[in-house]
Parts: sequence; C-alpha cells; structure tokens
Amino acid sequence: MIDLSAKEKEILSGLKDFQLATVNRVDDLFRNGYRRVLVADEVGLGKTLVAKGVIAKMSCFHQKSFMKDLFKVVYVCSNQSIAGQNLKKLKVHPGVKVDGLSDTRLSMQHLKIYEQMHDPSIREGFVQLIPLTPGTSFTMTGGCGSVLERALIYAIFRRIYFFKPYLPQLEELMTSYATKSWPYWLDRFEQLVIEVDQKSNGAYLRYMLGKVSDRLETDPELLRLAEKVFTSIKAIGYLKTQKANYLILQFRKMMAEISVEMMDADLVIMDEFQRFPELIKLDEDNETAMLARRFFSPEKEKKHHPYILLLSATPYKLYSTLEEIRENRKDEHYEEFMRVMHFLFEHQADLRQKFNITWKNYSMTLNEASYGDAVLLVARKREAEKCLYKGVCRTERMKVPGASDLIDVETRNGSLKIQEDDILSFVEMDKVLAELGLSGAASVEYIKSAPFIMSFMQHYKLKQKLQDKLKLEPKKLSLLKSQRLWVNRKKVAGYKDLKVNHARYNKLREVALPPQAEKLLWVPPARPYYPLGGPFKNQEGFSKTLVFSAWEMVPRAIAALLSYEAERLTVGELIRKTPKAKHENRSYFAKNRFPAPRIKFAMTNNKPENMNHLCLLYPSASLASLYDPIGGMNRGLNLRKIRIEIRQKIKEQLEQMKFRVQREELRQDERWYYVAPLLMDQKHPEMEAWFQNPVLRNLTEGLDGVDKYEDDKGIISKHLQQLKRLYDEPELLNMGRMPWDLEEVLVNMAIASPAVCALRMLDPGTPGSVDLALQLAKTIVDRFNTQEAIAIVDLSYGKAGEGIHWKNILRYCMDGNLQAVLDEYAHMLLEGYDFSQRDRKERNSVLIKDMIRTLKTHTASYNVDTYQHFSDNIKYSKKISRKERYMRMRSSYAVGFYDTKSEGKSVQRKDNIRLSFNSPFRPFVLATTSIGQEGLDFHYYCRNIVHWNLPGNPIDLEQREGRINRYKCHAIRQNIAYKYGKMSFQSDIWQEMFNQAQKRESNSETSDLVPFWCLPEQENEPQPYKIQRVVPLYPMSRDSARYERLIKILSLYRLSLGQPRQEELIDYLFERGFEGMGELFMNLSPYFKEGQQGKPGIAKENKENEA
Repeated sequence: MIDLSAKEKEILSGLKDFQLATVNRVDDLFRNGYRRVLVADEVGLGKTLVAKGVIAKMSCFHQKSFMKDLFKVVYVCSNQSIAGQNLKKLKVHPGVKVDGLSDTRLSMQHLKIYEQMHDPSIREGFVQLIPLTPGTSFTMTGGCGSVLERALIYAIFRRIYFFKPYLPQLEELMTSYATKSWPYWLDRFEQLVIEVDQKSNGAYLRYMLGKVSDRLETDPELLRLAEKVFTSIKAIGYLKTQKANYLILQFRKMMAEISVEMMDADLVIMDEFQRFPELIKLDEDNETAMLARRFFSPEKEKKHHPYILLLSATPYKLYSTLEEIRENRKDEHYEEFMRVMHFLFEHQADLRQKFNITWKNYSMTLNEASYGDAVLLVARKREAEKCLYKGVCRTERMKVPGASDLIDVETRNGSLKIQEDDILSFVEMDKVLAELGLSGAASVEYIKSAPFIMSFMQHYKLKQKLQDKLKLEPKKLSLLKSQRLWVNRKKVAGYKDLKVNHARYNKLREVALPPQAEKLLWVPPARPYYPLGGPFKNQEGFSKTLVFSAWEMVPRAIAALLSYEAERLTVGELIRKTPKAKHENRSYFAKNRFPAPRIKFAMTNNKPENMNHLCLLYPSASLASLYDPIGGMNRGLNLRKIRIEIRQKIKEQLEQMKFRVQREELRQDERWYYVAPLLMDQKHPEMEAWFQNPVLRNLTEGLDGVDKYEDDKGIISKHLQQLKRLYDEPELLNMGRMPWDLEEVLVNMAIASPAVCALRMLDPGTPGSVDLALQLAKTIVDRFNTQEAIAIVDLSYGKAGEGIHWKNILRYCMDGNLQAVLDEYAHMLLEGYDFSQRDRKERNSVLIKDMIRTLKTHTASYNVDTYQHFSDNIKYSKKISRKERYMRMRSSYAVGFYDTKSEGKSVQRKDNIRLSFNSPFRPFVLATTSIGQEGLDFHYYCRNIVHWNLPGNPIDLEQREGRINRYKCHAIRQNIAYKYGKMSFQSDIWQEMFNQAQKRESNSETSDLVPFWCLPEQENEPQPYKIQRVVPLYPMSRDSARYERLIKILSLYRLSLGQPRQEELIDYLFERGFEGMGELFMNLSPYFKEGQQGKPGIAKENKENEA
C-alpha cells in the first residue's frame, strides 16, 4: 500500500500560506471532536485546493492510526460541469481513480462501489474518491433519470424472477425516449455488471438481487403498479401508458436507497452546497431529506459518523434586501444562516446552545447600538466570532490593503448612448402588445432586454401568447412587421450590416469587439517574446468578455449577433474584395461556404500532392533548436534581429545541401520547403525514433465520454509515409533549384510553425513529444481551415495565390507570437492540475489532450426567428417542417452558456465551452445566465465583465465577478508581465515572474494573496490592466441609483452577517456613524487570525473557554 506521508508533505508544500492555515485549522477541528466544518473562503481563493489538503492530511492520519483498507471520500457538488472541473484537482496522488462523470447518480453507485472494492489498484492507493451530483443523486422527483441509469437498472432487474415474464415490457419502459442510444448503453452496462460480478466472485449480483427481491416482497403496492404498467405497455405501448414514468422513478429510488446503504464514507465534501439546501433540512418529510438523513446522519446503532467538509463562498444567502423579504415573506438570509449553523453543530448540543445565546446577545447589542456602545459591541462581536470559528473558516481579499485596486469600477464604463431606433423598438413592441390585448404582459426591462426581441423569444410564454392571439386574428400579423423587432434574413444572407440599434448591445460590441479584433484567432500573450505584429499590433490589452444576464434569450442573441458581425467583417469583407465565379453561391447560408478550405491533403495517381502543407504539421527538432525564445528576450532582441540570427544558421545548413541540386532548370523546386527540414533532422535521435512509425493519432470521444486515440488511416498518413521514405533514403532525392524565399520560409517555420512551437513547448528531448506536437499542430491547422480564419489570413496578408496561403499562416502565427501563446496556456493548464507527481512524458500527454479538446470544441448554431418564418408558422403551421420554422445563425466569436433541460451531451457541451473560453482561442465572448455565476472558472483569459442586467442582490455582483477575479487571472498576469517582464529568465518565465513578484510584493500582512490574487497599486504606479466592470446604465434610469446602493451595500454587508433585516441595520449603522468601524467585521481567517500555520489550535481554545 502506498505511503501517503510523502504525498501529504508534497501537497501541503504546494498550498499558499492562507490555504495551508485553513487546512491545519480544519484538521485540528476534526481531530478534536468536531464532525462538520464550513470553509467559506471568498470566491476564487481555492477552496478545492484546501479540500485536497484536508484529504491528504486526513487520509495520511487514518492510514497511520487505523487498521483500514480504504479512506473513502464522497465528493458532492451541484452539477457535472463543476464535478468535471474539480475532480482532477482533488486527486492526492495518481493512483486515485476518477471515473467518468456519466455515473455520478446515487442510484448507480452500487456498481462503482463493488467495482472499486475489488480493484487492487484502489486499495493500493488507499484513497477512494466517489463523485455525486445532487441534482441527479439525491433528488428523486425527476422521473425517468438518464439512459445510463435505466440501462443499469435493466441489467439487474432482468435477472430477477418477478420480471422474467415482462422482459420486453421492462426493456421498453427502461428505453423510454432514448431509442437511438439504448442498444449501446444496454450492452455496455450488461458487460460491466458481468465484469464486476466476476471480479467479486459472484458477490455483487448475489447482494443486488437479494436486496431488490427483498424490497419487492415487502412492497406489494409497487408490485401491483409494475404489473399494471407492464400490462398496459404490452397493450398500448410505453408512450400511452399512465404512471410509466412514476414506476421508473420508484425503481430509481430503490436503487438509490440500496446504494446509500453501501456507502460508508469517512469524509464527505459538499462543494457549492448552497445549491442544494434541502440536504441540510434533515427534519423535513420528503424523499430528498430521507436520503440525506441516511447519508449524513447514520442510524444510532452505527457509531460511524462521517466528517463533513462544506465548501461555499455563499453557504447561505449572504444578504437579503427588504424587497426580497417582502416578496418572499421571509428573511432568507437569517433563516438560512441559522439553519447552516445548526447543521454544523448538530452533534454538539452544548456548543449549539452557547452559539444561540451568544449570537442573540450580539444581535441585540448591534441592533440597539449607539456610538457610545462601541466597546460593548466589539466585545459581544468577539464572543460571537469565537463561536462561529468553531465551525467556520473564511478568508477574504479585503484583509489585504488595496485588494480592490484590480477592479475598474468607473461608471463611465457602462454609460449608454440612446438612439432614436432604440426607443422606437420598445414603443413598437409595446404597441403590438396593447393592440393584441396583452398590455402589462411584459415589463419594460423585459422588452428592452435584447435586440430584435421577436427573433430570440422562443421558449417564452409571451411569444406563445402572441402566436395564440394571431392565429385567431391573422390579419393583425402586419402589426409585427417591423425591421426593429426581427433579424433580417436577406441581410444576413448577403453579409450586410444589421444595424443593431440597441444601446446595451452596442456597448457590449464596443468592449468585446473593438476595432480589428475580428482578425484575432487568439488572445495575444501577456508577455510576448517579441513585439506583436500584423493583425495583432496594438492589441496587447485585448481580453475576453464574460456577460451575465437575467434573461435566457440574451445569451442566444449575443452569441448569434456578435458572431455574425465578426464573420461579416472577415468573410463578408473578403467576399466584397474577391471576384465572384459564375454560379458560385456565397450566401451566409450556402451549403458549401466561401472561402473553401485551403490546407488540403489530396492524392493524384496514388501519390501525395500536398507535401508542402506538411510544413505546418512537421515537428522538426532541428528547426525547434534554432530559436531560443528566452535567450532572445534576455538579450532584448526584436523580431528583425531574431530573424537575422536564425537565417544565418539556416543559410549555413543549406550550403551543405546544395550538392543535392542536380537539375538547375529555370523553375524552382518547391519540394525544398519540406525536404530541407527533413535533411536537417537526419541523425537526430528523437526524429529517428519517430520516423519508425510516423502516424497521426486522432483524439476522439466515445459515447461514454472517454477520450480515445485512433491512428489516422487517411490521406495525411500517406503524406507522412512519403516523408518517411525520403527520410530513410535521402539518396532518392533528385532536387532542382532552391526557391528564392526558402531561407525566409524556414526562418518563419523555426519561429512560428504550429508543429515546431508545440514541440518546443513540450521539449524535443522528452519521449513522445514529436508525436504529440503533430497532433496539436493538426488541430491548430484545422482551425486555420475555417472560413473566418481563411478570410482573416487573406485580409491580413493579401489574397493568396497557389501555394502561398500556408506561408501566410506561418506569418500570422509569427506576428501573433504563437510560441508565447502556447507556453502561457500550458502554464495555466499545469497550474490547474497536479502534475508534480508525473513524469514529463505523462504530463505532456495530458497537456496536449486538454489543448486538443479545447480546439476541437464545436460551437452551436442558434434558431433565430424572422418575420417571414413567424408568419408562415401562424398561417401554415401543420405544413412546415421543424427545420423550416427558423433560420440558423452560427456562433464562433461569441457563445451562449445557459441551462437546458437535457443533461448528457448538453453537460458535455457546457464543459467543452468552459474549457474553450479558458483557452486563448475563440470564443472571445461568453454570455450566460445565473448558471455561470457559481462554481465555474472563466478567468484564464478574461478581464471584462458585463452586467447586462443589474442584479437585484449585491452578492450576485460579487459572485459574478468571482468567476474571473481568481488565481493568476488574466488581469494579474498582464500586470505581472508589465512589471516584471524585462527581468532575466532561466527556463520558465511565468514561474520566475511570479516568484519575483512574490518576493517584492508579498509580506506577512498580505499573505500569498499577493501577488497571485491581488496586486495592490503602488504610489505613483497605477496598474495598466484591470478587471473592467461594465454595467450598462441608461441615462436618467432608476438603475443608476440602484447601482450606487448595491455598491454601498457590497462594501458593508459583512457587518450584518447573520442578522435579520440587514438593509435596515446597515442604514441604522450609517446614521449612527458606524460606517468606519472595521472592528465589527468578523475575522474567521485562520491565517489572519492565528498566523500561517493556523495555531494555537482548538484544544487551547477550549481550555481558554473553560477558564
């Protein structure tokens, strides 16, 4: 069995000082009888890493102190997107297995538990990590569940005697609506059940069949319901059978109960648990509470109570406005706060009683305080703080002076310019509603929420009401015939300017699509290796933009319209500049879109005919060695000087190849472009090894969500085989004259070829690097084959003739500092995962896999309504196919991230969108609803945040900005590069810049929050890059006053922690001159309370309290 002591030391040494202090505090509380602890660090401070530290300490302690085979950790989070993001971070060593996220449902855990019970590698690793998602695990009211769930249930039930006569009906029931994927999952889970049963020597099926049979025998009502449903399915089919879905629900519930009985967790981590407060309402009488009770409060005869670690920046509603209290008829903040505290102290009656008394005394003093009562108030506050600290840890940036300097809060960022059409679009929609008797059916805020509102209102009840009214009165259809309410299909088809007259949208476009940004395929690096050029010139400060809206239609509108505008400025512009061939269809909606892909690999007479395109894909180790980015930076070389030096080296090597020129005919031999690097790589050990089998391996994702590699058997591989023949037998080369630009092209390849950059990033000397570099290069080149990328390259460097486009791609990569882009991206990805345990080969493999997955993400197309489509739907609804009901608009520059009813592929797509947005590549704008507000990271390349709608609660503002105001966020990196980018480097520029910044900026008062999370401005040295908060405010609207009040409350809401009617309390304290009393803020941070190690410890505190 693995010795976890070394792993513990390694993990704890990698934590920041304030995180380590919190880990020590949590561990101390757990060891001294406290079973439940809440880590409520402010958004973005690394609560997941704290949890990892706790796992490391506790598992090591249990391994040494108890005779156990496994330390079981159940990780509970609110959805699969968050689970996918955080599970890899929680692995304390490589032996900890994290299975696919497809089986995080509680009803499926019995299979995983038995599988892992008999997996020797898991026992060897000692730590077992089981992920659960409450939306699917604990809530048993949804009905059908997932096809995976039902396939596993069928695999068990078909072996039970009761179901034998009804197997066809049982299968039809379990198939439900998943007719296409059912055969795959049926076969998959049948195999898994057999495999697990064999591994357990038959114990798994014996246990499961016995449990299910016992429950069926003791529940005659369920048996009668099953017989009734099966009889009905046989007669009229599943779709027409009543209570069919209810029966599935009962089966799911049964399997969940069996699973929960099998779980004997040592540590339960509940991440972002405010998303499922029902889990701590253990006194309620419903199925969710029943499952939660069995999970978190085992029966009294079981002495084992798991340790519970709660993670949440907002464990309860941090602030309730008076308006919310009036609307909900209750004070959610106060009720939720007290419920959480009672949950934390549930098994410590004395402490719970003391907390209630202490908190009541503090609340009374606070609400009746006058200026002269400050001493008593502070004393009562300290007593309350002591009680809270027995179960809660919270570190906040506000403890660091100048922590707020990073956010640009100037209201001018959001000042809107209103145009006539902006008002008329509202007036026209309002008039339509009045004419159709729907006045008051929609608020002003609703109507002005999106441009071309009628085009994006699908799924909204108001649009359905409009359709119902107009079907009765079709003559009134003309009321809606306004260019201000609909996207014009004819304009879209011809790449015409849509002239969007919508103040919020125009402000967003100004921020997210500044002049020439449409020509960017990636965010410029924060520290370029040489000055940016071409389309990247003057774009040093460019950053991605995150948009939050209260309306689901807004993400779709933003994604469709902004992406169309970026495409219009590139593809549309190229169309205008390029003569049109006869009968060529260049419409936006054309099946074969213009321009056609340029980097193609074809065969003629069974011979490869696009060998020069391999100049973008061939990872030449020799070319990689000709350019040393760090050496160039240390010597202060600009691109011209770098090129001169490399050119001289290449010239010397080409001189040695001139003997191969055997045909001095007039025409240049363009084979030299790929032959020259090939000859340079002769005798190179890594290249010799790779040329043993030079195959492109494609990364694909199976139905089960597992990534797989498949050897490319297509045309590219045939080109690579031709390359191999020339490499193995260079004497076959009969070359003509070298092209005039050969040296220049080879210089560009050495600096910026996607394959060479990838190889240099991975280190050519590491085994497997050449193969991985080829895979990444192929994915990058695929991006360059998109219509927008082709147009961007052509518009930037002139229309390409035959054989020129691939050279222009090299120029684009060079001007955009592709090497610096990949190196910075690799640094961020490696920070996100624990690669310290891995050898470099394995690290490279995971790194490239993540990069490829990001680049392969396909953005969605959106259904956009037009007046003509809407009119046809009203008049001829039964005759129109689904495809004809809308027009489809692509998203690329911007994407929508919002909730959908289905899980499966939708969850996978959302996870891929998150990964893509966290990459330097497109999309550059992500528009989301509240689903993106909690638990997800979007900070790698984003420092612009647009609050499309002003949130009703100030905490929402903080939560939203916490998505991008995080560890090593884009604004921090840009400022670090600006301040420390000219120092002398050794090998890892980003690690070295942050190390230097930590030495100079951080001290005991700031903790490691500086420079990784905060970078306070120095006197006379303002930060050039800030997180830009944009709140689009209409002139003379109520939003301006609301925003000012939100900001005031945001700065002081902590004073009202755990108090009823907070808004009144804050106003009361303002009136009595308490606004400057920093002593009233609760300090629950182990670092700022006790120092770096989180001492003196709970035992000493208890003695002090007794004294």
